[in-house]
Amino acid sequence: MNRGQRFESIYSDAHDYGLFIDLLIEISEMWNAQIAAYCLMTNHYHLIVQTPDGTLSRCKRHLNSLYTQRFNRRHGYDGPLFQGRYKSTLASDDSYLLQLVRYIHRNPLRAGMVRREMWKYPWSSYKGYLSAQ
Repeated sequence: MNRGQRFESIYSDAHDYGLFIDLLIEISEMWNAQIAAYCLMTNHYHLIVQTPDGTLSRCKRHLNSLYTQRFNRRHGYDGPLFQGRYKSTLASDDSYLLQLVRYIHRNPLRAGMVRREMWKYPWSSYKGYLSAQ
């Protein structure tokens, strides 16, 4: 996870959220990073990423630096967007991984951005976990 400087917003509109998701796809393809879950909040993001080739730091550097450059260029800003290096935690077993997935997907609910319908939050991988039935 990482958050904006001084807890400031890191996304201004749907275009910014889409840009970030496009970069997630890019790092997935470039470095064999498997994105298991994500949730983009106003001033931070959470990811669960599996990097079988040990490329987590390269993925995160690419994601954070390119997103910052594109965000700053688009909005006429300069300087750092994020408060520092990303925070990471190793999911050591399946039960902890399940807890992390729940925690990440419930972020918009805890923040009051949705009521009960977490599937209505558009900037999360939650809908990908729902069955069609």
